[in-house]
Amino acid sequence: AGAGGRRAELLAAYAGAMRAGLGRGHRGVLWREVGDLDSGSLPGRIRPARPLNPVARLALPWADRDGWLASLGRSRAVDLRRQLRQVEADPSVVTATGPARGLVAGAEIAALKRENDLKYGGRLAPPPLPTAYLEALVGLDETVAITFRDPAGRLIAVGLILDHPAWPLFLLWGALPVGRGGRRHLYFVAMAEAVGWSIARHGEGLVLGKGKAALKRDLGADFVPCRAVAVPR
Repeated sequence: AGAGGRRAELLAAYAGAMRAGLGRGHRGVLWREVGDLDSGSLPGRIRPARPLNPVARLALPWADRDGWLASLGRSRAVDLRRQLRQVEADPSVVTATGPARGLVAGAEIAALKRENDLKYGGRLAPPPLPTAYLEALVGLDETVAITFRDPAGRLIAVGLILDHPAWPLFLLWGALPVGRGGRRHLYFVAMAEAVGWSIARHGEGLVLGKGKAALKRDLGADFVPCRAVAVPR
């Protein structure tokens, strides 16, 4: 109850500041990614809007990454172990995991993420993330990076994790297409790196976000419903 009350207080302060900045022309507030336990923390008169794609969460009760791998289906576990060995033995890929500010720059991520979005979305790709936002994100104490570089130091793939004592969030992924200097299997290797890092943090699990539902289910994730909630002015 205390955490919920504090959350409601913070969200009310945020909404009030946004209203003051936008002026009287706004119609209300739309809160996204709201779970059933969150709705009581929202300020104002709640009007549910619509369900959104569920969020994947991977509980991690194991002592190490090998325990997680052993829990997966045989085919997925065999593939993951093979991919991990291949990337580890590849001298053209240099992998690192640690505080983001020491491993990567926001401008590098912006360029790489754009390549990734264009690969899957083409002309319908989302607008690029602002470099200033990514620079600020990389500068946070809570942001952890998993980076893959070629021997010349060029960033070929990156994942960002937003740390949390119980449920860190795998926030962002970007990679060069294979035809433009990227490597195969790096997404799976990044997932395995993120799992190992999260287990070492002794939290409850790792939030894997949305999209790639079948793949994340293969990795052991379950799915939490969420919705968008409108609060009229």
